[in-house]
Amino acid sequence: MVHTKKYIFMALITLSSALIILYFFAKTRNLGILSLVPVPVMLIGWFYGMKPAVTVALFFALFTVFSSTAIIHGETKQYLYIGSVMSGASFVLIGFIVGKLKDLTEQKKAAVTRIRSLANDLKRSNLELEQFAYIASHDLLEPLRMVSNYVQLLEKRNKDKLDSDSKEFIGFAVDGAKRMKRLIDDLLTHSRVSTKGRPFEPVECEKVFEAAIKNLEFAIQDKKANVTHDPLPRVTADEGQLVQLFQNLIGNAIKFCKERAPEVHVSAVRQKRSSMDRQGGMIAEIRTRNDEFDWLFSVRDNGIGIAPMYFERIFKIFQRLHAREEYDGTGIGLAVCMKIVERHGGRIWVESKEGEGAVFLFTIPEK
Repeated sequence: MVHTKKYIFMALITLSSALIILYFFAKTRNLGILSLVPVPVMLIGWFYGMKPAVTVALFFALFTVFSSTAIIHGETKQYLYIGSVMSGASFVLIGFIVGKLKDLTEQKKAAVTRIRSLANDLKRSNLELEQFAYIASHDLLEPLRMVSNYVQLLEKRNKDKLDSDSKEFIGFAVDGAKRMKRLIDDLLTHSRVSTKGRPFEPVECEKVFEAAIKNLEFAIQDKKANVTHDPLPRVTADEGQLVQLFQNLIGNAIKFCKERAPEVHVSAVRQKRSSMDRQGGMIAEIRTRNDEFDWLFSVRDNGIGIAPMYFERIFKIFQRLHAREEYDGTGIGLAVCMKIVERHGGRIWVESKEGEGAVFLFTIPEK
């Protein structure tokens, strides 16, 4: 009977593709049962003079380390451990632990290959969509200009012949054409971030700030805005896109401010690089190499603020939180900002309370 069980046991082990783990704990060295398991695929261990609870705890502590990743002959292996604790029936054998260690290396490699393939497909698809958006937007501009020009020409030539309603209708048409042109221009800007970006080079952010302020000169004077900044660093970036980024964020800070003069402040702090992942409203942080640094920029304002429920939505294209009559815009500006920051290997987010202003933060790698 014992021999029959032995051969059944051996057959099961031989047919298993996993590494079998069998640990005994006993009161004496009289463990004749060990002769049943001499096969090379087995790891056998035993502990003398230990209480079963201590042995089990030690065993699982060891396999917590070993069952995830191991380096064998210079190759990283991935393992999955499955095991259980069982009681012995004899006087000598008071219990044992049996389990298996399965090599998941090839399975993990296949999964990684599949993920990379899907990522490449997604990247290619996004690039094609960006190219389509660029071509479509570019081709729309010419007929739009024609419509706008002829409507304005019609108004100019027949100004004395048109009644008030006709003039109002022409005004609606001209205004619609202007808004359409602005929308197309913003779409082109959004698509050009990836397709028409320039190579990265050392850029003085002081000059970037000055260029953005010059482009916003009319809005600053019109709203009597006060825009200040701390000393700003040099980074490796696409200068034109950084100007666009600063201009969009400062422009929004000026625009979304009511009943008082806008106060906008730009600053930057050097910090160790970290990878941040937002999941379910939580932020998980994974530190990277100690010699990698980012510049954390902030654009702080005293405007109307943003409710937390909209923190992610505002960075999506065509997302507007206010009616066009209240605040003009296409809903593309912050989507462009996110795309620029991501192209530079950084991230962008907002911190705010409704009615208490907002702080837009973004990171740009130092190098």
